[in-house]
Amino acid sequence: MKLYFASRIFDMIILIVKFAGFCGIGYIFIVLPLKLTAGKETFVQIAYQAVLDLKLSMIVPWAAAALFAGAWTRERSLRKKTVKRMNRLNKDQESQNDMSQASVTAKREFEKTEEKS
Repeated sequence: MKLYFASRIFDMIILIVKFAGFCGIGYIFIVLPLKLTAGKETFVQIAYQAVLDLKLSMIVPWAAAALFAGAWTRERSLRKKTVKRMNRLNKDQESQNDMSQASVTAKREFEKTEEKS
């Protein structure tokens, strides 16, 4: 019983140390930078002003149009490839199926080959 109690105490100490470490890291990387940069001009403010000066009202529509055009051409080429592949697959399947299930053109071709032989 004593060992179990001691083990639980060490677990609690480890938990407290980890929590204190996370709190310290949060203080160092969040609170201190906010205190140091309060009221001063920072890189983020400079970058934000530079982006606003680029006349985003003209850049964004052209970029969106280019993205949609690229997506449309990609979708169209994929659709063409898929149609070709499915056409080939259907022809292969028809040739493997029973002649009673084959298309009319396949039956005619089969009859022509029988007449020749």
